[in-house]
Amino acid sequence: MRISFKTGIQSGPVGDIAAVWRRADEIERFAGGYVNDHLYNPSFPRRTDDSSAYEAFTLLGGLARETTRVRLGTLVVGNLFRNPALVARQAMTLDHLSGGRFELGLGAGWHEREHHDHGIELLAPGKRIDALEDGLEIITQLLRDGTADVDGGHFRADGALLEPQPIGPIRILVGGGGERRTLRAVARYADHWNFGSAEPDDVLPHKLDVLRRHCHDVGRDFAEIEVSAQVFVRDDIADLADRAHRLAEYGAEHLIVALVTPDVGLLERIADATVDL
Repeated sequence: MRISFKTGIQSGPVGDIAAVWRRADEIERFAGGYVNDHLYNPSFPRRTDDSSAYEAFTLLGGLARETTRVRLGTLVVGNLFRNPALVARQAMTLDHLSGGRFELGLGAGWHEREHHDHGIELLAPGKRIDALEDGLEIITQLLRDGTADVDGGHFRADGALLEPQPIGPIRILVGGGGERRTLRAVARYADHWNFGSAEPDDVLPHKLDVLRRHCHDVGRDFAEIEVSAQVFVRDDIADLADRAHRLAEYGAEHLIVALVTPDVGLLERIADATVDL
């Protein structure tokens, strides 16, 4: 089972985050690392008064220069925050900065307060998925063909160009478990699907059955899509290995362990706890 980490709460001294990434780069057990993409701490204001958050692409640009081995990714970009052609260009730039190690994760968005406060309309759920599909179509055309023509309902591209092209194919990750629309978008566009932490682990087999049906309907080989599961940890990792084994039995191939705080010592304990997976 592949193991990656996520510095999921991007606040506090940025040097602490960089220290985690530098150490993870030295620990071969970790295949990659991820950051989130939020304008506020995702727990604000429900569970914390702190809204602090570093911007994802800028942060990853620095982390690309702090590391040499681990892959870098977003889990996940808020689709409504930026024009998708800009996202494709940011992804291409990060791919060059990291020597071809970047993976682009996208999602429809959910945090009401951060959208409202910044004047970004958090669309109704159906329209939000429409916009995600527009964004994925534009981004995949640009990253794979170098040009995009999309007349979408929310985002459009009229002969947009992306030069230079990425060093190699940039893998697309899609997060979200909506069975009718989101998993169909996974089947159409994604190289990697992430099963989030909001649902019980035992829901995963059902979601994978739905994804298989969508793959069949769109003519996609289900085996081409990597399946990961995200797990949040604080300082107690006693049951992490058991949970990872359970998720593997349910169909996950890749465990992404999200650190609630950027703790180098916790990172090392996670590597030890998962060494036999």
